[in-house]
Amino acid sequence: MGINNEKPFGRFARESAPEHLRGAVMARIARAQRRSLISSLALEVASVAVAVLSFSHLYSSFVSSGTYSYLSLLFSDGFGALGYSRELMLSIAESASPLALAGGLGALLFLGWSTLRVVSINSRSLRIA
Repeated sequence: MGINNEKPFGRFARESAPEHLRGAVMARIARAQRRSLISSLALEVASVAVAVLSFSHLYSSFVSSGTYSYLSLLFSDGFGALGYSRELMLSIAESASPLALAGGLGALLFLGWSTLRVVSINSRSLRIA
């Protein structure tokens, strides 16, 4: 503690900063928040574009490999396919493109991560303001 039981830096807490200095600091904070928001929104737009391209490739891969016909059989006649579920699942796993599945999953994870980042940056800027 300080002399005469004063709190450390107590005299500085009583003095306020000059108004022009406070305004300049707040303007820089607002500018940094805008820059961060713009960059996170650009990341979100890019992740949506990657997800669209990845899912279109996943769809075309499913159609060309025959996985689409197996899945349509599963959804059109679910009870009939239930008797041959093991063979049907093995056929789906064999005809599915692992690269397209990995790309779709990666795009989905990237989209989720970028959405969480945008939400956290927006909530942080709302708390400061």
